[in-house]
Amino acid sequence: MKHADITVLILAGGQSRRMNGIDKGLIDYHGKPMISHVIDHFATYTRRTLINANRNLETYLKFGFPVLSDEQAEYAGPLAGIASARNHTDTPYLFVIPCDMPIIDISVLDRLRQTMQEQTAPIVVAHDGQRRQNLICLIQTPVLQEIPQYLAHHGSTVARWLDYYGAQSCNFSGQENLFININTQSDLESQRHDANG
Repeated sequence: MKHADITVLILAGGQSRRMNGIDKGLIDYHGKPMISHVIDHFATYTRRTLINANRNLETYLKFGFPVLSDEQAEYAGPLAGIASARNHTDTPYLFVIPCDMPIIDISVLDRLRQTMQEQTAPIVVAHDGQRRQNLICLIQTPVLQEIPQYLAHHGSTVARWLDYYGAQSCNFSGQENLFININTQSDLESQRHDANG
């Protein structure tokens, strides 16, 4: 598997309830929108980049990549966001990453890629040593076509979907800092404080 076999999907379609509704992908983080950090880490290495968003679509389009909205109405959750890529991915694999993890880098994708090559599972998901990072996963793209049916019959919980397909975990114990995500204003202020020493 080469980087050219992979499409990246950046999830920026949530409601950001814990951030008082502020669109997290567009929040300033060290001088640029948070999603820009994710784009910088992955876009130049892989064949294609897609953005899943359900608001501020014109702003997201300015980043220069296709912007896909959920097919389901009323924010059906990140699994619906993943499903949005099913007819826009022409590579064998889709790498999913949330917009609110600005520190994660290409080494994570490379480890997932290695695990995918070693395992027979259709999905490989990151595990930081303490918990599974359900929204950081590498998926064999035929699985995407089955998500709408799964949503209709089993619900929208990503963790259950991963279990349903027997997703294999990739262990990143000792590298927990890679998976810091910005969910709240407190998280954002903490990261800004750490950066300032």
